[in-house]
Amino acid sequence: MRHLILVDAAIGLVENPAPVKSGGVVAGLFGIRPLRTALIATVGTQPLFSEFWLRKFVARKEVVTPSRTAIYREPFVLDGFTASLGDWAVQFAGESGKSLSERPEGFRKLPIPLTLVWGQEDTITPLPQAQVLQRLAAGSRLLVLPGVGHIPQIEDPALFNARMTEILQHP
Repeated sequence: MRHLILVDAAIGLVENPAPVKSGGVVAGLFGIRPLRTALIATVGTQPLFSEFWLRKFVARKEVVTPSRTAIYREPFVLDGFTASLGDWAVQFAGESGKSLSERPEGFRKLPIPLTLVWGQEDTITPLPQAQVLQRLAAGSRLLVLPGVGHIPQIEDPALFNARMTEILQHP
């Protein structure tokens, strides 16, 4: 690998992690796979909520069209998808400093160039998270895409593709 490009990366980086506390009743219930799967099926992979959730990830709401929403729904019919999505959510939420991507020293020691591509309006992984990564990884660069949120490749495909082409041509 010669160059790492992160696009609005949800990596869970914590500069000064707080002590991990027990998750309480909700975390306990979410730890029971059948209950978790039922909850995910009710609100996460329920087709009636697809448009709602997709709109939460973008700044340009007009890109959430019926055809695009249909594409995001396609995996919902795969056997085991909902349970697997719940398993991923538990793992992602419960990392608490265990993943290398959550530790600042990993970015300080990154042996290859890093380019961060970030939507200026990203509310899922806000721009300050990209700025922290840029400070940690010496020599990294940050390209901010104006007017887009967490999924810039669908919010402004022309701008996103142009920036990616530039990065790949001139790493």
